[in-house]
Amino acid sequence: VMLNGANLEAVIRGILKALAIDEESRIFSPLPFSHTYGLSQLWLMAKTGTTLAVVPDITKMATIKKILLERHINTIAGVPYHFVVLTRRGHKERLDSIRLVTIAGEAPSRNLVEKIRISYPKARIHMMYGLTEASTRLTTLPSEDLVRKEGSIGLPIHGVELKIIDEEGRELGPHEEGELIARGENITRGYWKDEKLTCETIINGWLHTGDIVKKDEEGYYYHVGRKDFVFKSGGEKIVPDVIERVLREIEGIREAAVFGRNDAFLGNRICAVAVKLKGSNLTCEEILSICQNRLDRWWVPHEVIFAEEIPKSPSGKIRYDALKKQISCSKGKENGRESERVNS
Repeated sequence: VMLNGANLEAVIRGILKALAIDEESRIFSPLPFSHTYGLSQLWLMAKTGTTLAVVPDITKMATIKKILLERHINTIAGVPYHFVVLTRRGHKERLDSIRLVTIAGEAPSRNLVEKIRISYPKARIHMMYGLTEASTRLTTLPSEDLVRKEGSIGLPIHGVELKIIDEEGRELGPHEEGELIARGENITRGYWKDEKLTCETIINGWLHTGDIVKKDEEGYYYHVGRKDFVFKSGGEKIVPDVIERVLREIEGIREAAVFGRNDAFLGNRICAVAVKLKGSNLTCEEILSICQNRLDRWWVPHEVIFAEEIPKSPSGKIRYDALKKQISCSKGKENGRESERVNS
């Protein structure tokens, strides 16, 4: 993805209008600078004179605690995984000095948001959505709307235009699901030495994000899933994100991912991979039972597999290809025991 200084300047203008960040802000971020979310923190520092503290390993809690206290950190920027690690001790690691938390990469579960509130009771929590092609940011959900608009990715940042279109390119209205397209000065001019992909992705100045979204009557957007990851099972179009959100709300689950496994009869079986919280005795049967109560019958996973970790990119996004290979190699075995349960 090709980005220039003007793209980054544009996105920083939008972020600064959405968030109260200035020279008094002292930001902690475990995000790599090789990804635009991390790069935007560096750009914010250069633009506003904020203090930025970084750490390459989020699991080094003693080091992180020292940084948070000694550097008088008042802002934390990260993806859900980072906050799972930072808030795992809850009120025991409570910090009243944190006044702003920004979360992007994927939607955090309701349980994780509550843990963040417990750990940082005086912090405003902002959900943010974007992608590399948009210099990291397209929307933000203000802290005051977190409850009223639960599940929303928010409103467009300053300087960004958004539309939702169907497969024929027609603009859709409230509560209609379609592809999100975006236009603004923060949008990439294209892909390095890949004219074909550039022409397929940027059409008439609009970036086609590949994300399926909808919006409500007030113009708040909601992320439904990725077009790339949608698959069919028994003739039903399955959006993994929808099932993943249900799984992440189950007490005892730390992370979850869903994908389709080839099946001669169904086309694809719905495979759910879950990482349990330490000490959890949650069973596959219990997970399936909860899913049956919360999901349409056609969307209930056919199988649940427990894993130690779910492979992710440095920016916190699930690497589905790596996950499929991991599951294929494990053949459903964990520590010599069968870890797969089938929902027949």
